[in-house]
Amino acid sequence: MRSFFFFFFWFLWIGGANVIPQTYFLAVAPEYKEQLVTLLLMLGSLASIAGIVWETKLGKYISLQAALYVGFPLVVISFGLLFSGLSVVLYFGFYLCFRFLSCALYQKLDAGICHHADIQVSDNHAKHSMIFMLVAVCLAPVFFAFYQHGVVVSGVVILLAFAAAFYYRNIASVIGAGTGVLGAGITATSANGAKANTKKLPLHLSDKYFLIYSGAYLAVVFLTSSLLVYFIRDFYGFKSPVKLGGLVMLVISLAAVVSCLLYGRFRKSPFRDSGCVWVQIIILAAMSVGVVLLYLKLVPSFMYVAASASLMGISYGVFVVFTRSLVVHRARDCGRTTLLAWYNMLPFISSIAIFAAAGGLKLIIASSAYSYYWGIAAVLGVVGVIALIALIAFNRNSEKY
Repeated sequence: MRSFFFFFFWFLWIGGANVIPQTYFLAVAPEYKEQLVTLLLMLGSLASIAGIVWETKLGKYISLQAALYVGFPLVVISFGLLFSGLSVVLYFGFYLCFRFLSCALYQKLDAGICHHADIQVSDNHAKHSMIFMLVAVCLAPVFFAFYQHGVVVSGVVILLAFAAAFYYRNIASVIGAGTGVLGAGITATSANGAKANTKKLPLHLSDKYFLIYSGAYLAVVFLTSSLLVYFIRDFYGFKSPVKLGGLVMLVISLAAVVSCLLYGRFRKSPFRDSGCVWVQIIILAAMSVGVVLLYLKLVPSFMYVAASASLMGISYGVFVVFTRSLVVHRARDCGRTTLLAWYNMLPFISSIAIFAAAGGLKLIIASSAYSYYWGIAAVLGVVGVIALIALIAFNRNSEKY
C-alpha cells in the first residue's frame, strides 16, 4: 500500500491537467479558453520538468523529512487555492507552484524506491504504482467534473493528504535517510542477496527510440484528453459537456485498468517478450481506431463516443504496463538510472510539444471550431506515424537482456 502515496499525486495531476483548467477558463474567459488552457498546460509541463531536474541535481541536500513537513503541505495548499476564485494571473502562479513542488517530491520518492529499496519492493512498486495511477485516472475526472467548489473538494483532498502522509512515512522507512538518487557504483541488495546494478550509464540507442515512441504516444493521449470537453461540445453538440467529458474519461480509465490487469497477468515480463513490438503495434492500432471513430461520428450519441473511447483506454492500459516495467528493469538492473528521470519527465516534454502545435494550429485555423478539430486530427496522424517508426527502430536496436 505504500504506492498509495503516488495515487494522491496522480489524482491531483489528472484533475489539474484535464477537467479543472477547462472548467475554470470556460467560466472566466470562454472566448480564449483553448489558448489559455494550452498556455497553462505548457507552462505547467515546464514547471514539472524543472521540479524533476531540480530534485535530480539538488534534491540530495533536502531530507525526506523536510520534504514531508514543508514540501508536501505546500503542494496541498497550492492545489487547494485553485478553487478559491483567483484571478487568471494568480491562477497561473499557484498552478505552476503546484506542478513544480509535486513533481520534485514525486521524483524524490520514485527514484528512492527504485534505487534504495530491495528488488522485490521496487518490482512491487512498479506494478502497484501503475494500478494506482490508472485508478486515479478513473476517479479524478469524474470527481472534479461533478464537484468544482470548495467544501467537497477541500474535504476530499485533505483526507487523501492525511492518508498519503501516512504512507509517505512508510516509504521513508523503506528508503532510509538516503538521497533521491544513488551515487555511481552503489548497489541495492534484495532480500535473497541479488544485487541491482545502479551504476549510472548513458542512454542506449534503444532507450532513445523508446523515449521517442513513448513521447509520441503520450502526445496523442494528452492532446485528445485535454480537448475532450470542448470536442464533444463543439464537434458533437452535446449539452453538459463537462459532466459528459468526465464520464468519457471514466470509460477510458476503466478500460485501461482492465487491460492493464489482464495484460500484466498473462505477461509477467512484457519487455522480455520477443514479440513485444507486435503487441505495441496493436496498441497503436487500437488508439488510432478509437480516435478515427470519434472523428467519423458514425452515430452522434454518447454511447458511440464512449465505445470509441474505450478502445483508447484498452490501448493505454497495456502501454503503461509495458513502459513502466521496462524502465524499472533497465534503471535498476542494467544501470540506466538516467532513463527513470527521463521517463518521469517524458509526459511533460510531450505535452509541451503537442500543445505548442495545437496552439499554433489555433492561430492558423481561426475560422471555426470544426475546422480546428480536423487540424488536430492531422497533427495526431503525424505523431502516430512518428510513434510507429520509433517503435520499430526500438525493437531493432534493443539489447538482449
